[in-house]
Amino acid sequence: YDRERLLNSLTVNGQGDGLAVTSKGIVSAQIFLFCRYTMYSEVYWHHTVRSLSAMLEQAWSDLVRQGQLESDELLSRLLTVGDDELLQGLAAEAAPGSIAARTLSCLTGDRRRPYKRLLTWSRAYDDATSKEMYARLHGLSAAESSALVVALRERLGQAGRPLPAGDIILDIPPRDKDRLPEVTVYHPHGRGGGSYTSLAESSKIVSGMGQDFLAAVKKIRLFVHPDHVARLAGDREGLKVAVQEVLT
Repeated sequence: YDRERLLNSLTVNGQGDGLAVTSKGIVSAQIFLFCRYTMYSEVYWHHTVRSLSAMLEQAWSDLVRQGQLESDELLSRLLTVGDDELLQGLAAEAAPGSIAARTLSCLTGDRRRPYKRLLTWSRAYDDATSKEMYARLHGLSAAESSALVVALRERLGQAGRPLPAGDIILDIPPRDKDRLPEVTVYHPHGRGGGSYTSLAESSKIVSGMGQDFLAAVKKIRLFVHPDHVARLAGDREGLKVAVQEVLT
């Protein structure tokens, strides 16, 4: 995007408490938001990145529950050591056989083994059942999400080899990232006058990206430890039914 043109088009909004762009910066702002949209679609919320992020969050949570990690200590480590050193240190401190130990073993060593996708829910699906499932999963609290995973793990374990705790992760992307940022556009009318609109109102491209961001980019996924992929991946329809039944 044209960085200089975008910066030169910056002005204040109508309330005087935030930034806006003049109409000359609309195209640059469009391209900037498209770049941001693409980063979410192809990087931040790519399924592999979401898997690794969910695994790390699960490991940290388990270490905190075990009393082996304080938030201040974690922050200090994040700011002072590299990724590999951080992960190896956490793996060495995790209790043998714990959720943290099993999860971190897939993030350290010579070969990374991210958890694999079993199911994906998206607002982009048109059928009513898929939309209802997405809405129900998206509305789960942290406690409800954990209870669902426990019930699903126990149910799947009954059909064959048991699934250890932590081997299934339900990943619901952050709820505070539900839309592209709103951008105010100032349209000067001469003699110091002008009017304000939103960029989405001025650009169908931006409004379309906002709709697609919600529908296609922000997905809910069920990940499984790689040891269980071969056994579970062949019956995804059965897994969907199992999730529905557990929810009800």
